Amino acid sequence: MKKLFTILILLSLSNCSNQIVTTSQDNIEISSKSNQKFFKDLAKYNIWKVEITARNWDMSAKLYKISAREIERDGRAYWAYYFKSPFKRNVLMVIPDGGTFEIREPLYNNELLERDIRIDSDRAVKLAEEKGLRFFPILNMTLENRANYPEWELETKQGIYRINALDGSIKSMEDKK
Repeated sequence: MKKLFTILILLSLSNCSNQIVTTSQDNIEISSKSNQKFFKDLAKYNIWKVEITARNWDMSAKLYKISAREIERDGRAYWAYYFKSPFKRNVLMVIPDGGTFEIREPLYNNELLERDIRIDSDRAVKLAEEKGLRFFPILNMTLENRANYPEWELETKQGIYRINALDGSIKSMEDKK
């Protein structure tokens, strides 16, 4: 009887660990062989997770850029995080739950510190909407440290919005012609 009880508990635990509960329509399956799924998130949501991955690549890796394409009205997207190390020639691009890629991309900006990112992607999109953004999805959205503060750059069909990620002030809006 004790053996049967132990086997039933082990079976129920193994079944729980293989299940993924999906709560959003924005989930996509990575491959038919895997139960792993991508979830659209806000930009800051996965920083802790990707930093662990980057530190496995190189302990001195620093976050320099966060970028995504096709950002929704709520600021959620499939984000890519870029890390640079003084001891590596290439840049490490980390996609949460999607892998890592070493790429050659020049990153000339300063390091991004999570504590300096006070305006997340959802708030940046709302600020741009207040200044006239009407068309979604946003084509490209990038967070980089420019001029000693982190800055969101939203490339839209209307133009480019630049938003200070420290205080939310809109630096500029360039019209596309």
